[in-house]
Amino acid sequence: MKFKRLKKDLWNKQRQNKPEIEITGRKTNERKKLQEKYRDKTRYTPHLNNATRWHPNKNTPYLCLHQYNEGFSFQLVDLILRNINQKEKNILDPYCGVGTTLFTAAYNQTKAHGFDTLPMATHISNTILKYPTTNLKQTEKQTKKIIDNLHNLKPTTTKQKIPPNTFPPKNLLELKKIRTGIQNTTNRQTKQTLLALYISIINPSSNTDNTGKTLTIDPNKKPQKPTKLLKKRLKTLKKSRKHPLPKNTKKYLKTNKCTQQNTTKTIKTKTKPNIIITSPPYPDKYNYQQKYQLEHTLTWPNQKNPKQTTTTTNTKITHPATKETINSIKTETPKDKQTKQTLKNYFQNLTKALKNTYNTTQKQTHAIYITENLNYKNETIPLDLIITDLSQKHGYKPKTLKTTWINKNPNPNKYKKHQNRTIIHLTKNT
Repeated sequence: MKFKRLKKDLWNKQRQNKPEIEITGRKTNERKKLQEKYRDKTRYTPHLNNATRWHPNKNTPYLCLHQYNEGFSFQLVDLILRNINQKEKNILDPYCGVGTTLFTAAYNQTKAHGFDTLPMATHISNTILKYPTTNLKQTEKQTKKIIDNLHNLKPTTTKQKIPPNTFPPKNLLELKKIRTGIQNTTNRQTKQTLLALYISIINPSSNTDNTGKTLTIDPNKKPQKPTKLLKKRLKTLKKSRKHPLPKNTKKYLKTNKCTQQNTTKTIKTKTKPNIIITSPPYPDKYNYQQKYQLEHTLTWPNQKNPKQTTTTTNTKITHPATKETINSIKTETPKDKQTKQTLKNYFQNLTKALKNTYNTTQKQTHAIYITENLNYKNETIPLDLIITDLSQKHGYKPKTLKTTWINKNPNPNKYKKHQNRTIIHLTKNT
């Protein structure tokens, strides 16, 4: 476990050969036009592939405590920050997830503000920033107290029903009792820390798999005992504390934060940001509320699960490539119809969010978006090209599209990320 940093020059390194994704579908003219339009901006950078994923965080202090498959790594954010020249860096992450950007910004003595719609994401993002300074002895003492008195604690009751067969009965009972013990914790910071660690043990204690598009029962999974998992998480936190942080990091750990808010609405920050580092949600995993419903139900037992964000207006899709993508999908099943509506909602909300973030930033701004392209029934959904083009229409200037990975043998019958992962680098000079 360590804070691994990539060599600074890797950001500008590229391979000479530039393999391209194959745009497939019934009608592909508009999408191929986009591919041609941004061909000279495209760079092939497979050496950055691993950094664009969450996996390197498994060995990164503090960030290793919370698995978030949709995220990217400490290494990538750190590399970006060391390669962008701004006098006073001020970062915005409009989809902050579990707070990798906020924490890495603090590590680099940089201000950062994040936003997310999920209460779980907001809580974890803010707590990770407190992990290096939380009273570890107090947390260990309270954890031991909860586990030792588990037989005397009443299981918490949840307002929302927990789907059947998602937990072994003993594990669910343990989790509910642990939640009661955390609720009875009087020290505010200890309670915040324990609640974040509690979120991290819910899925490993269950029979479910949330790495895919939806929450599903995994018949081959072996759920772990919640009390053992909680002890493990505490040990990992203790190990993380052995890795020193750079001087003045604590100052930024205090000031950086995540706010629970939908970015389709007006974004307000204390200081206008001049760097955006984020990964917009993927359309095939758009219903994050459903994916993380167990975490929300057990962590906030008195609340109803948050509803999925949708667009209620009758705004028409006007972007040619987006319109072509949606219209090209054959409506043969109810799932096809649902997918088309999901994509329509997704691109409407994404367009609003891109506009809002543009209006929030300073005149001289760098915007970095990490995206993955999709394919549904042989219809290519080139998110990287569409996001780049939408951003340009709002006023950004595309600098580079760093393609980090290409799968030449996708399964065209599944709706999944398959084609490539891209780092979009945009600039604003107005």
